Amino acid sequence: LNERGQEQAKLVAERLRNESIAFAYSSDLERAVQTMGWILEYHRSVPFWTRADLRERSYGIYEGRPDSEIRDALDRSGLPFEEHKPERGESYLEVQQRALGFYHGLFSKPAEDTILTVTHGGYLMALLLGLNKLPFTIENRKLYRHQNTGLTIVNAENSSTHSYEIFNDLSHLSPKT
Repeated sequence: LNERGQEQAKLVAERLRNESIAFAYSSDLERAVQTMGWILEYHRSVPFWTRADLRERSYGIYEGRPDSEIRDALDRSGLPFEEHKPERGESYLEVQQRALGFYHGLFSKPAEDTILTVTHGGYLMALLLGLNKLPFTIENRKLYRHQNTGLTIVNAENSSTHSYEIFNDLSHLSPKT
């Protein structure tokens, strides 16, 4: 995390300080693990696992390249946004299937438990579009886009029904008055 990312992680950790958390999962990518580390400073006894299936989309040969290059490749492919799969990468449909698999697997834990997950914006967008059975339109992608340390709380009694208590909340980043 850069300096700004570290500050955001500290602020979301402070926001979650008094939450009751039973289990914690994080993407195994370093910035997510660092964010989880700040959060777990307040929850030292919470069991914590890193998972590759919480990673952001793999852009394959475009990994680390400017966004303009992946957009150009998408345009050249003629495929819909969610179907485009860069060489050695994955499509957003594949990310969505991976995310839904993780989500549905959470229901092997007791339903009353609070589970914390730290992952990435594109992953969350794909997951939430899948949960709501919405297509990957530009409008839906904008609606379900998450900012860094955006907090979403999903209430779910089972894997097929859910509601949002909080959606992409960034109030922890605002100065306290």
